[in-house]
Amino acid sequence: MWRPSLLYAQPDWPIPDVASRWEVAITLLQRLPSDWLGWYGAEALARPVLTKASTSAVRYFSGDLIAQCVSGKDLAALNLNRSTRSAAAGFIGHGPVAHYWLAFGSALLARMLASNQKSTACAP
Repeated sequence: MWRPSLLYAQPDWPIPDVASRWEVAITLLQRLPSDWLGWYGAEALARPVLTKASTSAVRYFSGDLIAQCVSGKDLAALNLNRSTRSAAAGFIGHGPVAHYWLAFGSALLARMLASNQKSTACAP
């Protein structure tokens, strides 16, 4: 299981001995987006269904919290059980289904394009 500390457990860039905490923090904040996207891309290739399911769960959870806030609820009145159910729906339903649906559509499109190229190649 991934822990956030693993991303920067041993950075691949040197930290100077004389660097202040602010300099290290600024360097981390500058590198975080590209490092995180690189890590996410590697995970998506290594474990595509789990990565897409987890991403979907986080987005469903966040989306439900935002919807509750926009509807006028204050932070104390947020329904976290509802948001958790929404995250479960994203993890179980949307992420894996979207993965297999897009893989099916991609394969179907590739076959259609290959068939179309064969039929136009024979035409005079």
